[in-house]
Amino acid sequence: MIFGMCDESFSLNATLKVPDSLDRSYVYFYITAFNYFSWVAGAGLGGLLGRVINLNLAGLDFVMTALFIVLFTEQLKNARTQRDALIGLAFAIICLLFCNKNVFLLVTLVTLVALFSLNYLITRRKNDIN
Repeated sequence: MIFGMCDESFSLNATLKVPDSLDRSYVYFYITAFNYFSWVAGAGLGGLLGRVINLNLAGLDFVMTALFIVLFTEQLKNARTQRDALIGLAFAIICLLFCNKNVFLLVTLVTLVALFSLNYLITRRKNDIN
């Protein structure tokens, strides 16, 4: 299912409380498949109709920012621990302050992947030793 993952699929799959009467893997699969095919259909229609329909998309960047803030807040509320999310938020703010706005997201993501990978390796090594 990793190849069909998108922001919406992850958000739904991570926060969904699947009833015991349903098989979780099927529920996650159908959510991911629906989202994936919705993206493909939307992109296809956008490609076909994009030249016909003129839309003023001013302000769309604000909507996307608001969407990601809502998704982040929801994930933060439902997570077992908020440590990782707060680390990510802190690094994003630090990188925004010290890096060019055009590259801060890339620097933040690379730094966080390296940090969390290192943390995983250290934790795994501790568990192997014990």
